[in-house]
Amino acid sequence: MKFSLLLSACLLFFGTSPIRSQDLNLAAHNETAFVPGQILVQIPTGQKPERLLYDLRILEGVATNLGFETVISKPMDIYLLSFDQDVIDPFEMLKAVKAHPVVTIAQFNHYVEQRETTPDDPDFNQQWHHVNNGGGGGTSDADIDSDEAWDITTGGTTALGDEIVVCVIEGGNLGHPDLQDNAWVNEQEIPDNGIDDDGNGYIDDYLGWNVNSNDDSGVLQGGHGTQVMGMIGAQGDNDLGVAGANWNVKIMSVAGENLGNEASVVAAYSYPLEMRQLYNTTNGASGAFVVATNASWGLDGANPDNYPIWCEVYQTLGENGILNCGATSNSNVDIDEVGDMPTACSSPYMVSVTATDNSDVRTFSAYGSDQCRRRRSWRQCVHNIWI
Repeated sequence: MKFSLLLSACLLFFGTSPIRSQDLNLAAHNETAFVPGQILVQIPTGQKPERLLYDLRILEGVATNLGFETVISKPMDIYLLSFDQDVIDPFEMLKAVKAHPVVTIAQFNHYVEQRETTPDDPDFNQQWHHVNNGGGGGTSDADIDSDEAWDITTGGTTALGDEIVVCVIEGGNLGHPDLQDNAWVNEQEIPDNGIDDDGNGYIDDYLGWNVNSNDDSGVLQGGHGTQVMGMIGAQGDNDLGVAGANWNVKIMSVAGENLGNEASVVAAYSYPLEMRQLYNTTNGASGAFVVATNASWGLDGANPDNYPIWCEVYQTLGENGILNCGATSNSNVDIDEVGDMPTACSSPYMVSVTATDNSDVRTFSAYGSDQCRRRRSWRQCVHNIWI
């Protein structure tokens, strides 16, 4: 049976000599680059980071200057900590944090890269992915059969009347004529009044959320994000532009994750999570019925064992009813061998998306089939779904 998905797409060495990030042998630790002197931690609900900070203020007689920076995700109890990497080996600092009894998960705050490859083919805008009848060398079934789904529904609401929302974590022009009627807004929030009207912890999140500016500014900007939004939910049958997979779905925009590190990534995913949790707990009176997220960025060659918090984000989102799509590496590699983030995360709620042509042949993107052997200690091992 064909499965079609209507979505686009963190040793013991202590000393006082300076330890610079450029001096670290990342390969020896099977690590990728991270923000110097920063660690992400998850602490169980009801616990506070103060005990951790006190217990690890000194290691082997060296002052670590371990301190609290900010709460990255309230619903997942994730905090950003800082320490003095000039005097403490970061791998030993991380080891000590991981071993502390109040810590559930700990990892470095890794750098993250944008993934944005747009083909310049003259026929790129011909949407053969919806309906492919074999023309131009394509096979007769190299599509997602959108037309067959549209005979049943074109999106909008569930059978119970929930307004379906998809969150694009990239920013995009929801003011575009083909998208504006499907733009999600937080109707419980009064824009620009400096008050958290709906009590969700975000002030003036009327248009969505920007984790960089801590408001909703800039969420309607982004060229690649606009294309993604169009694939997901450009209004159909309106004699304009293109047709999205869902003609009437509401699109939520989240931006600011391009700060280039994991803390911004976790913060970005936390917004749709909190809105879905709020919707669930208020029986739809507040929040949003977010069913999926999409992200077109990540990190090549990354070992998911070093990114447990990032991977845990997808598990938490999924357990709250949110499926997640992630674009894999724009290179011809087997991610089972070389690694990738986020598409090597083994959560069943992370759908790894690669690129195929109109003959149903993979083109410029990565591939892989089995993430199970990369699974070490968290949750049930499953295969990712590849489309």
